[in-house]
Amino acid sequence: MALHLQKIYYLRPADAIQLASARIGIDNPSKAYFLCLDKKLNAAAKLDGFNVPF
Repeated sequence: MALHLQKIYYLRPADAIQLASARIGIDNPSKAYFLCLDKKLNAAAKLDGFNVPF
């Protein structure tokens, strides 16, 4: 899953692993918040369905 996210969102490997871990850990990402200070990772998380407060 991390490799897929890295390719579609052009993430760095560690960022793709972080997003994949969050995605695997929850069934419905729209019910969870993704907190990160990296703008590109936040944008990818938002596109993946997470609530991003920043």
